[in-house]
Amino acid sequence: MGAIGIGATTLGYLARRLIDSLLGRGLEKYKGDLQPEANQYKADLQRLTTEHSVRFQRLHDASADAAAEIYARLLALDEALFSALRSFQHTGDMPLDRKLSEVAKLHNDLRHYYLPRAIYLSRNNCTNTVAIHS
Repeated sequence: MGAIGIGATTLGYLARRLIDSLLGRGLEKYKGDLQPEANQYKADLQRLTTEHSVRFQRLHDASADAAAEIYARLLALDEALFSALRSFQHTGDMPLDRKLSEVAKLHNDLRHYYLPRAIYLSRNNCTNTVAIHS
């Protein structure tokens, strides 16, 4: 009985090793077959990531440029409004009608610049700008 047990154990061990070896070779071959495809997916993902990064960097740059220019134009309009609407006009200043013409020009310039670029601003900034502008 002991010899049969040892023989069965040995046979089971050898069968397990044979199956592991066959499965291991098949698995390695399968992994080797998948590696080029995995590398292609990695390359495609890297390319898409780069394109996405470049696209959103350009969008961010356009947004920052639009916000800075709109802010500069708002400051110029605010200064012109302040100058035209203050209670006491300084001697030597532009006549009031020229100041009001300048306010109108700055307002129209701001409006023509802002409207096509409003998409670059956050919703909160658009709401505030429209409230100021109205």
